[in-house]
Amino acid sequence: MSDDLSRAMRATADNLSPNIGKLTAGGVERGVRKRRMRRISQITGGAASVTAVFAVVAAVGTGGSGSGAASAAGSPGGGTVPAAVGTTTTAPAAPSGTATAPSSAPSSSALPTKHRTAVPPPSAPSAPPVSGEDIAKLLEHAVAPIHFSSESVLNKAGTDDGGGPFAVLKVGYAAGIGNVAVDISNQAWDNIGWGDSLPPYTTIRTQPDGSHVVVYNGLQWPAGNGDPNSKRLDATWYRNDGVAINIEGINEAREKLGATATAVPLTVDQAVQIATSPIWDKAVAAKAYQGYLDYQDAMAGKVSTKTPGGDAAKPAQSSSR
Repeated sequence: MSDDLSRAMRATADNLSPNIGKLTAGGVERGVRKRRMRRISQITGGAASVTAVFAVVAAVGTGGSGSGAASAAGSPGGGTVPAAVGTTTTAPAAPSGTATAPSSAPSSSALPTKHRTAVPPPSAPSAPPVSGEDIAKLLEHAVAPIHFSSESVLNKAGTDDGGGPFAVLKVGYAAGIGNVAVDISNQAWDNIGWGDSLPPYTTIRTQPDGSHVVVYNGLQWPAGNGDPNSKRLDATWYRNDGVAINIEGINEAREKLGATATAVPLTVDQAVQIATSPIWDKAVAAKAYQGYLDYQDAMAGKVSTKTPGGDAAKPAQSSSR
């Protein structure tokens, strides 16, 4: 018996050769997802997780009204985005680095101060998934007017993939080599708690339709960590339908490997224009619909599923104020 067990264990060990390609791709993906979580926690001071929201909804049976709003009207269609769109709220810069910012933080009355529970909007047709290849092509198309000297896809994932949808491009430009990324998530604005002030290097733009774009433009790493020359720019559009689109530019060819350019590859206005572009509508619809499926499963106490529903299914949770 023991000999049979030993032989079985040796045979199993012999067959466990690692898939290096999968491990490498998974590492890059985890890096993108960790960057997303770092961004959210840095900007919001800890946004409520989707799981927590579902638990609250199930526990209290909230009667919040869903907005069902479509993508924002007045999204920039091309050219240069105005320096300010709607109302802009700005936070003071951190003492380190060379960035400058206003001397006073916004008043707490101008900021949301508590988490609110989001609920699904009225029913809408189901949306087909979007592949990682499609997301990468959309990002390449979105940055085409910038005319980078070189572009290559570092990583990508679709709406049905873990951590997706997202895409990361390595780009060449006058200042050196950096990368540009997009990721789309189900994150309602009303589920974010800001406290009494914004984090350093952070501003909020209120769009004409009442949606918000949060811009972070500062150091990539906290003081004393990583390359002090590394910089990061994020423009995150919190749409009225509960979906967030984040466009990020860093002056590193690959994250965590140090600065490879003297500036990030995007300006703030370019990042905002790309984030609020209607080019992402197909991916947003797919992500929102997947969010609704997850919501339904959470309410029913089931494990999350990727199986599409019927034509009467609803997209992701949203909220209205």
